[in-house]
Amino acid sequence: MEESPFDSSPGLPFEPTPAMAAARVTMPDEVPTSAPRVIPLEGERGASTLITRSGRPPRRTLVIGGVVGAVVLVALGGALVHRSTGDTAATASASASSAPAPEPPPVPTPTVVAVIPEVPALPELGPKQGALRVKTTAPGNVYVNGALAGATDKVLVVNCGQRYIRVGAASPVRGRTLWLGPGVSVKVACGVLTEVDAPQAR
Repeated sequence: MEESPFDSSPGLPFEPTPAMAAARVTMPDEVPTSAPRVIPLEGERGASTLITRSGRPPRRTLVIGGVVGAVVLVALGGALVHRSTGDTAATASASASSAPAPEPPPVPTPTVVAVIPEVPALPELGPKQGALRVKTTAPGNVYVNGALAGATDKVLVVNCGQRYIRVGAASPVRGRTLWLGPGVSVKVACGVLTEVDAPQAR
């Protein structure tokens, strides 16, 4: 058995050998360690309670951090949705404003019905005759060149050419005529109807 270099005889002072001196390792005085922090807390009865807080965050801190992160994500998502909605509304508004305005509906044109006066049936006329109708507000008799031709508003057969027409009524004096208005000169055409508005007395 080999002798250990650390063996020494009893009673003799120990002296390290050169090999031991070479193998000696210098140890630092203090080795840094991650010692936990100790925080004193006051309990219900005033007793001091020690809580060791290590470098690992507590579970409550993790939960609060997760909740805060979720709230931040929700807020960011809401802001993005609001911005997207605003952009969509602005685009729709711009499209609506740029779209051409619809044309107004066409205004219906009222139908105008022409009133055609009733043309009376003409009696049989000779080669030098024409039809005459004298219109007046008051009934009376039509005189053509001083001779009685018929009643007002009736189709009368007279000789065509220039004629003097006047409207009168029977007078209470026998042999006289009560004239309802001044006379008028009218040219009666041959073979057709000539209408005249009789002048009224002033």
